[in-house]
Amino acid sequence: MQRTLKTCVWAVLAGALAASAAAQTSTATIHGKVTNEQGAVLGGSTIQATGTESGFHQSVTAGVPAKVTIGGIDLAVSSYSQHKDLAFQAALCLRNRENQLIGANVGGVPPTIASLYNDPKLFANYPFHADIL
Repeated sequence: MQRTLKTCVWAVLAGALAASAAAQTSTATIHGKVTNEQGAVLGGSTIQATGTESGFHQSVTAGVPAKVTIGGIDLAVSSYSQHKDLAFQAALCLRNRENQLIGANVGGVPPTIASLYNDPKLFANYPFHADIL
């Protein structure tokens, strides 16, 4: 288990995995109410925000619990990488079940694999595991 993680870390340190220097992360927060012309709140309204460049969209509906992405570390392979195949393999290695469990228990990075929240190996470090999904 530790050898697999060391192999992944070595790949990252060797520069096989890199985020593009040109890449940017954008975040936004939207607050407000959906109302009619008289100012009355419109229940059940859906709001959708769409990234103008990426086309990525997220929506929320009033009165419906939101579903959010959990965990992850935004792995990417740079378009400038000299070793795209190795970088992709390193990303696959880092996101596999075994390494996500290590990342969660040692590094505090919540796993993206939903079934890990039912794994007893995670319970000690994530006592709220049952509430996450």
